[in-house]
Amino acid sequence: MKTVYLFTNTFPYGISSETFIEEEMRVAGSLGVPVVIIPLHKKELCRYVPSGIEVCNLLAETNWVRKIYIACLMLFSWYFWRMFWMKERPRSFNEFYQGMKYLYGAFWIASFLSTHKSVFKQNGVFYSYWFNHTPLGVGWMIKKDKYYRDFTLYTRAHRYDVYERQIGSYIPYRKEALSYIKEVFCVAEEGRRFLQSRYPCYADKIFVSHLGVSAKERCECMTAKEGDISFVSCSSLTVVKRVDFIFKRINDFCVANPQLRINWTHIGGGPLLKELQGLVEDKAENLQIVLTGYVSNSDVKQLYRTNEFDLFVNMSLSEGIPVSIMEAISFGIPVIATDVGGNAEIVNEETGVLIPVDIEQSVFNETVLEVMNKLEVLKKSAISYYRKEFDADRNYRCFYNQIII
Repeated sequence: MKTVYLFTNTFPYGISSETFIEEEMRVAGSLGVPVVIIPLHKKELCRYVPSGIEVCNLLAETNWVRKIYIACLMLFSWYFWRMFWMKERPRSFNEFYQGMKYLYGAFWIASFLSTHKSVFKQNGVFYSYWFNHTPLGVGWMIKKDKYYRDFTLYTRAHRYDVYERQIGSYIPYRKEALSYIKEVFCVAEEGRRFLQSRYPCYADKIFVSHLGVSAKERCECMTAKEGDISFVSCSSLTVVKRVDFIFKRINDFCVANPQLRINWTHIGGGPLLKELQGLVEDKAENLQIVLTGYVSNSDVKQLYRTNEFDLFVNMSLSEGIPVSIMEAISFGIPVIATDVGGNAEIVNEETGVLIPVDIEQSVFNETVLEVMNKLEVLKKSAISYYRKEFDADRNYRCFYNQIII
């Protein structure tokens, strides 16, 4: 069986980044797929890695002398100077900074492959978890170094690495990277259509491969719901996730329905935690709020397993297909979510309701009551839809069967 070399940003290190890779590694380990994880950065905390999955830290442990040398190679390269003159050149200082950062990353990856050939067994599979600098750097080595000529290159594509400039990023030399990649696996159909329309000459390389979560049964000793309606949301506290907007809509729903007792639990921390804590001090009398801060992925599932939540709410401005929504429907929690990115591929009449980004309060109120009126039916159909589309064992089994052939 071919060895898969998985390039990540930090996984398995860190507290909250790339947590969704845990499920994929669990399935890969159960299938006996030989995987070597190569993180770009290393942090103090190392999460659990299943038996049979290796971690190579050599890339993350590149010393500063080597990094300075790589930076010099980049600055004096044709790729760096051509970036200012090509058609898809940076349009602002921020884009120039982003372009330089990702170009440096490509040189870093290429340098690593050039000096650490002993890490890679012949006829292996390169797998980048992000469609960023890694495919470009790996592609350079496949093209110019005979040692890597028989390796194949695959990448996933999520959100920032698909829509780039639409969300304030810039990744140079995408067409060249696509020329080296055998297949791109978008996590959402919306992402596939976007990349195919942007790079039509490589459309036959771009596919959809949904992520997934494992099924978990609810605990028999589940805590009884205290109020009439129990909302839950789960995300990092950043501008794009608009958790403050979730609070405002739920809070005003409470004001409009004083006869109801409402609970809202938000799972997740982030840079806007203090701001949210201050905001929720001015809440309706019939609203109870729990802000958990950061909790591990296993603890998120434990919260779903032991608490009776009625509605999962997502108000993001941009998404791929949120793993948080996959987890919610796997526990039979219907969803109200904004119609952005790939949300329409997971939120439908079987799992909940899509809402506009700028939803008015009256429409939100009506939507909540509409979902609550058919709650029991939606709980059952949400679980069925999860099993059909987002079951981790099935989705990741199909994915690895495809890349190691």
